Amino acid sequence: MGDPVSADNWREHFGLFDTQEPPTARVNGHQTNSAYEAISLSLNWKNAEGVYSPPGHFLVASLTPIPLLQCCYERTSSPAYRFAGDVMWLPPGADLKCRWGEGEQNTIACVFDFERLGEMSGIEWIWNEAEAIAGLDIRNPYIRMALRRVAEEVESPSFASDLQLDCTIMFLFLELHRHFQTLGKDIGTEKGKLSASQMRKLSDMIEDNFTGAATLKSLAQAVGVGPRQLSEQFQNSTGVTLRSYVAQARIRHAQTLLLDEKILSKQVAYRSGFQDAASFAAAFRRSTGLSPSEFRRRHVTEMRGGHALHN
Repeated sequence: MGDPVSADNWREHFGLFDTQEPPTARVNGHQTNSAYEAISLSLNWKNAEGVYSPPGHFLVASLTPIPLLQCCYERTSSPAYRFAGDVMWLPPGADLKCRWGEGEQNTIACVFDFERLGEMSGIEWIWNEAEAIAGLDIRNPYIRMALRRVAEEVESPSFASDLQLDCTIMFLFLELHRHFQTLGKDIGTEKGKLSASQMRKLSDMIEDNFTGAATLKSLAQAVGVGPRQLSEQFQNSTGVTLRSYVAQARIRHAQTLLLDEKILSKQVAYRSGFQDAASFAAAFRRSTGLSPSEFRRRHVTEMRGGHALHN
């Protein structure tokens, strides 16, 4: 297991924030061996900006809606800030400039020894700049699912937890390799379905433009198909309608905004693509079973129930 990680020393294991307002933390669980280290944390963020330096290949997922986070790699060819996703991968030695909003977040973080995992799997992975930038928003359901499994095991270890974690970490390593290997490639696209690059373009247009004019026509033009063909191929590719995907993306974005208590509900509605607060509240309740105010109140209550430990 190695030395236990606490709220006092977790940064020694999981990298440093060069900022005047570092987050406070509560450690919910920790596991380590020669190939990886995993930790579950509850973080309390203040409005601030700074630079994060990962100690190695670093994979992190938000288990609760993430506070607004913008980031960029200063030393890359594209240093512009962009919104981070709720699953991120950071390579070693690539300092990440961050701006974050105030809020509380549960997260699972893993540091990998890629050389060791490569020896165990027989795979050599040489990452590049394009992969590092794409890693700021990993939209892969298998990676997300596996990280949640890691969180469960480190928070509540039980029978054969070590073996479960070893297998899940290896799966994450292989799935990450597969994920980045297929970026920019459209290999084996099935008839009647959208390609990987078309799906990425649609996802980016929808999730980066909630208040803009991302109409069915403009989305179809962006990926080079007709509107009716887009609707059919999107459902064939994802199992959900394009309308449902857009609605779910708006609700996820609204949940993130609701973490900031300074943002009024009607502002959350507008910034999430709704025309008025009433339609937003109705859609939010249909999706989550809670009103926006109930969601905000419950989240704040749950996150403040435990005592945040300071570094």
